[in-house]
Amino acid sequence: GQSENFVPIASNDALRGKFISNLVQFVADHNLDGLDMDWEWEYSPVPETDTIAYNKLLTELREALPKDKSLSAALPCSRYYGKWFTPEVLIKNLDWFGFMTYDMTGDWDEKAMFDSPLYPHEGYTTWSWQETFEYWSKRGVPAEKMVFGIPAFGFEFEGATGPGSDFTKGKTESLSYAQIIKNTNWEIHFDSVSVEPYAVSENSYTTYEDP
Repeated sequence: GQSENFVPIASNDALRGKFISNLVQFVADHNLDGLDMDWEWEYSPVPETDTIAYNKLLTELREALPKDKSLSAALPCSRYYGKWFTPEVLIKNLDWFGFMTYDMTGDWDEKAMFDSPLYPHEGYTTWSWQETFEYWSKRGVPAEKMVFGIPAFGFEFEGATGPGSDFTKGKTESLSYAQIIKNTNWEIHFDSVSVEPYAVSENSYTTYEDP
């Protein structure tokens, strides 16, 4: 969820305590394996007060959950937002780390790039799975606790001719994998450096993942 919902609750001791109590009860009532926290900031820089509130919520959640229930979190794959997280708090409290290794490109970029590349490819990628692993490893996260997200969707950039090309701003569309594989008008390509498939049509370029 976005920070506008988390900040007022996590920053208030009474509200945070009630929220945690409700979450723990929900896990018990439905016999769930645990909880996954998905607090995403939509702004940068992130105020220090937000980071403190995040750390309090995560730490107190772990303390309140039964030991046999897991606690994980959806986390940014790159340093852009990653730098606002406290690795020591994450490592102490999380059973596993869910890195959002997708949305590495979009309408916000200057060029149409790859969405979820395995390796970096200059001019074609803004970030990659390999760089995610290296960045968080250096911050102390054990490899056995890393889980990487695979997108079941792609981005179509209107006006682009391929990865690293210009595109028409405001004309980027998210497509499901089912939509992508049904399109017979696209020419399918594969970049062996980043290990990433992509499709090109007469007036657009689509970055996606395949099985």
